[in-house]
Amino acid sequence: MFSVRIFTLLTLLYSFCSNATPIRVVTEHFPPYQVVKNGELKSGLAADFVKALLVKVDIQAEIEVYPWARAYKIA
Repeated sequence: MFSVRIFTLLTLLYSFCSNATPIRVVTEHFPPYQVVKNGELKSGLAADFVKALLVKVDIQAEIEVYPWARAYKIA
């Protein structure tokens, strides 16, 4: 009986995790926090922090760069 409960719990957890919504990261060009060169985010205080955080929590996400108003609306 106990193993059935564990199996059910693991199945529910797997189902919940597999349906997770991917993370979308958006920002704007705002030196020195986000520095964009040739349309691509290169560096910056906040950009480097977010990149390191994504690596630490093992989440794959691209950082998209938009004008401020559009990035704010998307977020």
